[in-house]
Amino acid sequence: MNREAQDHVAAPPLPPAAADEHFFAWNGVGFLLPVSWELSFCDLQRGVTSVAHEDDCDRRLEAEWLVPDSMPAQEKVQQRFQQQARAIAEKATAVLPIAGIDDAWTAHEYHLGDAAAQQPPRAVAAAAQQPPRAGGAAAQQPPRAGAAAAAQQLPRGGAAAVLVIAYRLPQGPGEPMALFRLHFPAGSREVPAVVMRSLCRSFRWWSAGEAPWQFYDVAFALRRDFRLAATALQAGRKLLQFEWRLRRLYVWHFSLAELMLAKQSVEAFCADFLRQSKLLPVPRWTPAPAGGLTYRRRRLHFFGQFEEIGRCCFKYYAWCHHDPARNQIALWVMHYRCAADLQQLPAAIRPGVFLSRN
Repeated sequence: MNREAQDHVAAPPLPPAAADEHFFAWNGVGFLLPVSWELSFCDLQRGVTSVAHEDDCDRRLEAEWLVPDSMPAQEKVQQRFQQQARAIAEKATAVLPIAGIDDAWTAHEYHLGDAAAQQPPRAVAAAAQQPPRAGGAAAQQPPRAGAAAAAQQLPRGGAAAVLVIAYRLPQGPGEPMALFRLHFPAGSREVPAVVMRSLCRSFRWWSAGEAPWQFYDVAFALRRDFRLAATALQAGRKLLQFEWRLRRLYVWHFSLAELMLAKQSVEAFCADFLRQSKLLPVPRWTPAPAGGLTYRRRRLHFFGQFEEIGRCCFKYYAWCHHDPARNQIALWVMHYRCAADLQQLPAAIRPGVFLSRN
């Protein structure tokens, strides 16, 4: 099978989003969230991806996921999760299972006081470092007896703070295992069960081929062969740095493009930005006459040459694009070894394709 075909193997379609939702995709996993919840934290340690989302006032979601090396033992991890959640269950006025979700998921609502909802016990935080590995029909039982009866006494309309804890177990090799914690403060207009069902139904993952990255105003696709190495998410400038077999790929997105392009072209802006960046000290970039960017090597640059020798990569390629609809500039730079490496990039970004001119 050729590489172009592999880009589309087992690529699940993105779910439709309602007016009050947006699709978030990060490091091979994506799901729907309320439109006011935006990324506020990201981390990648020992194969475990961690993200957090906030609205204008509070942290609303914490999530971790990884792809286990082997299928987990359901019963053992079900018991472990119940032990970790017991401390929260003891503080809750009610613990309600969330129905209407896929068998791979287990989710419960914990109705708490404000202080308990904002500061979950350390036991659950510890569980996040090693996500639960159990599930199935047996795991749908609520941790406390009498939860359904207690639910009849709960005030409606978001009067009580609610913590939702949910986890997903892999149903086959290569599938992710995930742990989610959703916070709903007292008075929240979102309905916890509705938000959780939407997240579960929209949950997607990509183990191969091109996977989407969607967060803030950024949206692009990249092959899963590229592994996320670093991030720098600043106001007006977002950078994701990837690695693939010692090659490096930098993906920048700049907001408020109309201000930066008022007196210069997109190529001139990107070339000036790269000349000032310390991430790539060897190439000196200039706009190319036919569009795009070209470079000349700086001589006797010790640190740059040391990095090149260590990676055995001595070539660079840059692509830039102005998107008027998003009022955004995209800049991709790849530090690579041979021309065949550039075929790993999305088709629209490979050499010979210049979309920077409007």
